Amino acid sequence: MDTYESGFPTPWNMEILPETLVDKLQDQIVGFEIEITRLEGKFKLNQNRTVADQRGVIDALNNTTDPPGLEIAKLMARHLAF
Repeated sequence: MDTYESGFPTPWNMEILPETLVDKLQDQIVGFEIEITRLEGKFKLNQNRTVADQRGVIDALNNTTDPPGLEIAKLMARHLAF
């Protein structure tokens, strides 16, 4: 919860839910396995968007303190479509 919710103004918290609801939700969790037979990857950083849109994303990411976001901004700037 701390990892994924801490950045929100009002983080979601299971501790405030009624125990009966938590029990019901937990009963709905199902494990499964999938055999992976192939992996495909794409290098995509908004190249299908306008240069203005790409620059907007880069600017927005550069205005954060999020290290992965800052790295993505650098990568996008290097591959900016002209």
